[in-house]
Amino acid sequence: QKSSPLLWVIDSAPFFLGLISRIAGSKQESIERINSRLNKTNQRLKLENVRTNQMETVLQEMLSDYEKDLNSARIIQEFSLPEIPVFGECRFSYKYIPLNQVGGDLLSIVKLKEGGVSVLVGDVVGHGISAALITSLVKVLSNKNCKAYGVYPKQYMENLNKEVSYYLPEDYYLTALYAYLS
Repeated sequence: QKSSPLLWVIDSAPFFLGLISRIAGSKQESIERINSRLNKTNQRLKLENVRTNQMETVLQEMLSDYEKDLNSARIIQEFSLPEIPVFGECRFSYKYIPLNQVGGDLLSIVKLKEGGVSVLVGDVVGHGISAALITSLVKVLSNKNCKAYGVYPKQYMENLNKEVSYYLPEDYYLTALYAYLS
C-alpha cells in the first residue's frame, strides 16, 4: 500500500463505502421518520378538516332552524298586535317596527265589558327573542288584569306589577303606561 496509492484506495474503499453507506442510511432513516410524521400530521389535518366541514354543516342547519323559529316568532308577535277599536270620538293608530325581527315593545288595547277602553303601552328591557317572550307574558297578564281591574288603573297597575315581578327574571324590567278611557 505504501508503494502504490491505488492499492491504498482499493483496500480502504470498503471502509469508506461502508462509512458513506452508514451516513446515508442514517439520513435515510431520518428522512423516513420525518416523512412518517408528515403523513400522520397530514392524515390528522384531513380528519380535522372533515370534522370542521361537518361542524360547519351542523351550524348552518342550526342557523337555518333558528331563522325559521325567529320568523315564526315575528309572525306570532305581529298577530298578537291589537285590533284598533272604534270608541266614540276616540281613534287609535299605531305602527309597530321592532329593532330586530321581534322585540320587547308592548301595546294592548282592550274594549272593556263595563264600557271604556284599556290601553297599555310598555317596553321590556332588551331586544330579540327574550324580550319578545317576556312581552307575550306581560300581555297575557295584562289581559287577565283588564277583566278584574281594567276600570281601576291603580289596582290594575299594582296587580300587574306584582304578577310581572313574580315571573320576570331579575335582569329584566318593564316600563309601562296604562290608561283607562271611559
